[in-house]
Amino acid sequence: MSLFLDKLVFKTKGSITRETLIKMAVRIALVIIGSTGISYLHIMSTLETQTQRQLEKYIVERGHRESSIFLLTKENHAVMEQELKRRLDEFGDRDPQAEFERLFVRSPDQVIRNQPQSFDRSRQPSVFIGKDITITPEIRRRVLTFYDLVTTYGPAWRSRFQNTYINAPENLVVMYWPEVPWAENATADLYIPKEEYFWIADKQHNPDRETVCTGLYYDKVARDWTVSCETPIDIKGQQIATVGHDIVLNELLDRTLRDRLPGTYNIIFRSDGRLIAHPDKGDEIKQKHGKLDILTSGDAHLVRIFQLVKDLKPGQVVVENTQDNEYLAIAKLDGPNWYFVTVFPKSILASLAFANAEFIFILGLISLLIEVTVLCFVLRQQVAAPLNNLIVATNQITAGDFNIQLDTSRQDELGQLAHSFNVMAGEVYAREARLKQAQSALEATDKLKDEFLANTSHELRTPLNGIIGIAESLVDGATGKLPPTTISNLMMIATSGRRLAALVNDILDFSKLRHQTIELQLKPVALREIVEVVLTLNQLLIGKKHLQLINAIPDDLPTVSADENRLQQILYNLIGNAIKFTDSGRVQVSAKLEGDGKIAVTVADSGIGIPEDKLERIFESFEQADGSTARIYGGTGLGLAISKKLVELHGGEIRVNSAIDEGSEFTFTLPVSQISDVSGEGVLVSSRKYQSLASPVLESLLSEADLAQSASNNNESIKEQWAIADGRAYKILIVDDEPVNRQVLVNHLSLYNYEISEAASGIEALTLLEDGLKPDLILLDVMMPRMTGYEVTRKIRETKQANELPIILLTARNQVSHLVVGLEAGANDYLTKPIAKEELLARIKTLCSQAAIFRENARLYLDLQASEARERDRVLQIEQSLQQLQQAQLQLVQSEKMASIGQLVAGVAHEINNPLGFITGNLSHAERFIQDLISLLALYQQQYSQPTPEIIAQIQAIDLPYLLADLPDLISSLKTGTDRICEISNSLRIFSRADTSTKVAFQLHEGIDSTLMILKHRLKANNRRPMIEVIKDYGDLPPVNCYPGQLNQVFLNLLGNAIDALDESIQGQPYEALRAIPKQIIIRTELSQDEQWVRVYIKDNGLGMTEEVKQKIFDHLFTTKPVGKGTGLGLSISYQIVVEKHGGKLLCMSSPGKGAEFVIEIPV
Repeated sequence: MSLFLDKLVFKTKGSITRETLIKMAVRIALVIIGSTGISYLHIMSTLETQTQRQLEKYIVERGHRESSIFLLTKENHAVMEQELKRRLDEFGDRDPQAEFERLFVRSPDQVIRNQPQSFDRSRQPSVFIGKDITITPEIRRRVLTFYDLVTTYGPAWRSRFQNTYINAPENLVVMYWPEVPWAENATADLYIPKEEYFWIADKQHNPDRETVCTGLYYDKVARDWTVSCETPIDIKGQQIATVGHDIVLNELLDRTLRDRLPGTYNIIFRSDGRLIAHPDKGDEIKQKHGKLDILTSGDAHLVRIFQLVKDLKPGQVVVENTQDNEYLAIAKLDGPNWYFVTVFPKSILASLAFANAEFIFILGLISLLIEVTVLCFVLRQQVAAPLNNLIVATNQITAGDFNIQLDTSRQDELGQLAHSFNVMAGEVYAREARLKQAQSALEATDKLKDEFLANTSHELRTPLNGIIGIAESLVDGATGKLPPTTISNLMMIATSGRRLAALVNDILDFSKLRHQTIELQLKPVALREIVEVVLTLNQLLIGKKHLQLINAIPDDLPTVSADENRLQQILYNLIGNAIKFTDSGRVQVSAKLEGDGKIAVTVADSGIGIPEDKLERIFESFEQADGSTARIYGGTGLGLAISKKLVELHGGEIRVNSAIDEGSEFTFTLPVSQISDVSGEGVLVSSRKYQSLASPVLESLLSEADLAQSASNNNESIKEQWAIADGRAYKILIVDDEPVNRQVLVNHLSLYNYEISEAASGIEALTLLEDGLKPDLILLDVMMPRMTGYEVTRKIRETKQANELPIILLTARNQVSHLVVGLEAGANDYLTKPIAKEELLARIKTLCSQAAIFRENARLYLDLQASEARERDRVLQIEQSLQQLQQAQLQLVQSEKMASIGQLVAGVAHEINNPLGFITGNLSHAERFIQDLISLLALYQQQYSQPTPEIIAQIQAIDLPYLLADLPDLISSLKTGTDRICEISNSLRIFSRADTSTKVAFQLHEGIDSTLMILKHRLKANNRRPMIEVIKDYGDLPPVNCYPGQLNQVFLNLLGNAIDALDESIQGQPYEALRAIPKQIIIRTELSQDEQWVRVYIKDNGLGMTEEVKQKIFDHLFTTKPVGKGTGLGLSISYQIVVEKHGGKLLCMSSPGKGAEFVIEIPV
């Protein structure tokens, strides 16, 4: 509602009209919600009453429906009971022995069953009389009565009942079940009185002598869920029979689970708690063979339903299960003593009631929206619109637009407010104009100050570079050996210059931080290693103090995300201050991981401490502890201010704890890096890169005398190390428009065995390079007239790579953006003025060494390429020779394989011939002998028409009529099979005949036929295609002088390839389509007109070949078949056999989609 009012009417959330409308809407909404709740309760109550009445009606009708089959069972049993007693009375004492023996006979297992000759299961019931029963006239009368009754009623009731039967306590049963030969399959040890379907109806289990039902069971014979219903028949107080039906419950169970009210489900169980049907427990019932007891099932919900049903009051059919929030509609099925229960969840009613209440609620909300909308538009015109105009005017004035006047024509409060606003806007406009003038003047002054700082820093660094460089080179002996006093004074000049350069750097950093122009280069940094470097470099500050520097940072501390250069600057400031203000004791650096994903670094000392009233201002610019401290210890008061800004730029914070004469603790936080840790080695290398950063800080803290002595000692050490390490004179080109700067560099480098060349501009440097100067390294100033150092670098990189000719840029500006431009132009490194001599020498040596290694690698690479070219030629020759050897080897192996197979096949064919001859000869005699025996048996049957029972039993056991009819066919099949084996054996001998050293006369048709015989199994139909048809069109050919075995191999290769091509062409085609257009192989032979050549044509109607494939098919090892299905040797060997061995021709004609045809030409 609030959002609606904001968008349609009011622009300000705090308006009076808006708040009034919202309160009204909320009160009306509460009334709607209350009405909706009452409606829901009323609808729910009404639905519950209606549902109970409907459930009562539904369950009564459903109970009658599901009881119908059981009521019909009772009626059937009553009819049979009455008829059975009547017929037994009609028998009287007569003994129907003849009729009994005509219908029934004792089987070999001593059980009496139906006579096999006259028994028709489809119309007559099966009889089972136990082997131990003594057959008396009473038994015969009862059995015949049972038999007649079941014969009469069984087929009539077949449509509703699976079977109909009558059993007796003497262990006999008469059953009509036409589909199942149960009596024939029943074993002799079957004892019916022990079966549930009998004893459930005896007097012990059924004292009321009513129709009773067994439990649910799965009939393995009929494969159905079944229940047996039994009715006992007593005469004179004695049970003489039990009438029964097996009722298939599949339909009832399926109807119970599927035919249900929407949202409900049905279950059936017996009065003793055995579960019959349940939608979620069908598998469990089946596993327990229909004997799943509710009370032991572990289902608490089901147990509660059973208890409510058992506690049901007479006449009650619907009961509420309050614990599970549901209704139970209950019907007791007549006959089996089962309960049919419909479970109706009350959530169905709740959803219906909720839907109606929801409609009422939505209708109320729509009315509310209409009412609020009308009221909104009225208020909008009278109140909201003038107020919105006032708000818009206010925003315009806030944005600086004073060209606006509100309508003051109204005489009410809003008109007076508009007049007051117009007066106020004029006053604000006048003040704004005066402020703009003052701000413009201030911005101009600030811009002049920034430009002055930037230009002054650049201009100061150039002369500072000259002062420091000239002084250091004189100390190093550029003009000869100097007296010690002169050297000391020169070192003081150099030190003072460096302190002045450090002060310039601090002022520039402060200016950048204030204007937020510093960009951090964040990466993972290991704190322990970088602190170790800073502490090592700060050892010079200790001097003669009894002071211990301690690195207490844990080894396993995670890396921080920081700019390594700026982090060192922070540490140098904090540690330098701690050493400065501590005469004895310790300076300790520690760190720990905090809970907010940050690491807290603490620099603690045991120094003089900071007064409490100064702690709040210690991080302000140009702030010292007090005036006397500034005079005693020196400093500008910018170090801590810069450190604080840098820490905050990293996303951290810095704080201090201190006490007078006890020491101070400075703690700053840095974020933990989300990238994997960096190695300590990487940190140390990087720290060497930024070692120059330490010099200004250290020099600002040390006295001139200490620095002069330290620098003098350091110079001698470096000079000595350089003289030992460098034995080669590298050529250095110095390019700078300032003679002083060039002289500084010449003085530094001339002492270390370098050959120096100079250029006063970028154009002169490029001219020297074009004239043939080949320096090993270029020192290049950035700010030069006509052509900057960046432009010179780009020009040089057009012909020289960075590894080939290193370039170090010299610049007075240390902004990251300037350095990035230089590196992108192609520079290898950069140095910031004033230049530190040690850093200059170290970088020159490193880059010159790298360039020399690059040149040596290039030379070795060219030598390696030439050597590799020679080796590739040799390898190519070896590969060609190896390929030829492999080709010869494969051909030899193939030939040996074919020869071995031929010998094996010939041997097998020879060995088959002998036993095959025996079988063929003996089959003809066996056929005659069997015919004689059949004639003899026929004569015997004519002469002896009444055989003994033993002979009859044996004739039935061996099925003599079938044997006499089938035995001649069996002998005929054996003769057909042996003839087939003879044909195969003959073909194998023809195909595998061994070749001699000379050609022999051979009929090609025999070779082709024998090959087809061998491949016949591949031509047969299978589940993917019909049989491949082979069409033979043989001409009149004379015998050909040839090598038969080799030609047979050619036929085998070509015909096998044709079959493969046809199998490949049927992919994805339906079987019926292949039957309509059969796959064929056409074999045609002919003699040429001059009778000098014999031609054999082998053609298929497969996919054919492309021109590219056709050009390669006779190549060695070429194949189009998948890996493992072809070697690429078949056609290559066939070509050699036909062309080289026989002086003939082997041709291929094919095009895509039109099959392929191979033509063999052999000279006669």
